[in-house]
Amino acid sequence: MSDRLLLRTGKNTYAPACDYLKDELGFEVIDLIDDKAKSIKSKKEHIKEGFRGIKAISANKKRIKKADTLISIGNFNSMWLLVLNKLHIIRPKTILWWAFFFHSKKAQKLLKVLVKLTGAENVRFVVFSQCEIELYHKALGVKKDRFLYLPYGNWTDSAEDDSKKVQTKDFYFSGGYSNRDYKALIDAWSGRQRIEKLVIIGSRNNKELPEYVNKFNNVSILLDVPSQTFDDYLVNAKACILPFKDNTGASGQSVMLRCMRLGKVVIAKRTDIIEEYSDDSVIMVDNYDEDLSKAMELASDPDYCRKMLDRQKALYEQKFSYAAITARLKEIVETVESR
Repeated sequence: MSDRLLLRTGKNTYAPACDYLKDELGFEVIDLIDDKAKSIKSKKEHIKEGFRGIKAISANKKRIKKADTLISIGNFNSMWLLVLNKLHIIRPKTILWWAFFFHSKKAQKLLKVLVKLTGAENVRFVVFSQCEIELYHKALGVKKDRFLYLPYGNWTDSAEDDSKKVQTKDFYFSGGYSNRDYKALIDAWSGRQRIEKLVIIGSRNNKELPEYVNKFNNVSILLDVPSQTFDDYLVNAKACILPFKDNTGASGQSVMLRCMRLGKVVIAKRTDIIEEYSDDSVIMVDNYDEDLSKAMELASDPDYCRKMLDRQKALYEQKFSYAAITARLKEIVETVESR
């Protein structure tokens, strides 16, 4: 077997996936930063964490040089590895840049230069949505075959039926941080004085949310709550609304997956990534003012929802379950090592 090494930012960085890579595929795992990495960070925190990771890579350079297959998690870490790889300071057979994600136009321009200067043929990019392959191919000028699609799925190997936890109550839920257009959703919801209540859980980093706290009787907003509180509201909601701002690729998968496991009705702004999670099993909207009322009617139709959730369950098992994504990850590792 090839010498397999995985570098990640901290112990909680993609922890379940890393456990599979370590326990089932034989990867040695090096945590570049001892403390747990934060999931939501400011720009300053991103940069600080990045430089700590680069320093740790230098400290582990001797071990890294021995690796045949190297998986890197963390953008700053991966960019530095590309530089070392180009300079032949390290030269593994394959570098897999895990969770490749750059949707800022400014970041894409900078990355295009970096990849052009350092992107050797032994580097592959693991993306979590198929639509990103075309996006990055055009934005970065990188060949499509250098992108490897791994569905963003459920890394918990559990036979527990989460749908049994559901106790549907008479409110709608919307939550999450990245790429959310909460302003448009709130305006559409409050503007028609709906009887139904909407609960939104976001972050203070969602700049538009604080001004709406306690502003409308039918909209409740909670900020930066514990993950268990987030999950409790999601479990008990009548339906989940995902109000995406831009069609920018990977965003919303974690909440979407949780809904799929719960057997929860989802209303979502149409994007390419959500299309990947829908086999006519998501109620799509294109404009909140025009489509939201009809979507809520469908979410209240028991026959419609039962058929839709049956399709949702089948798609989850086929593409996003633990069995499906671990099989795909094993295939990716074995394929790149056989070249």
